[in-house]
Amino acid sequence: MENSKNKTDNFLKAIKKYADEQRSAMQTEVAQLKEEKLKEATEKGRHDSEKYIKDKLEESRKFRKVRKNCFSRELK
Repeated sequence: MENSKNKTDNFLKAIKKYADEQRSAMQTEVAQLKEEKLKEATEKGRHDSEKYIKDKLEESRKFRKVRKNCFSRELK
């Protein structure tokens, strides 16, 4: 009877150890995925911000050019 209890205890310990290892592996994988997704989102945000600024600067240059041309015509 004692031998059977020891076998059962050892079996349960092995299952718990395996479950703990799997949990740890999953937590590590989740942390890595979160880090990758955050990095991707940061890069996309930076890219989108730079594009927005570039577009606004170009829009401003075009506006100044049109305004300058209109002002030049008024002076003639």
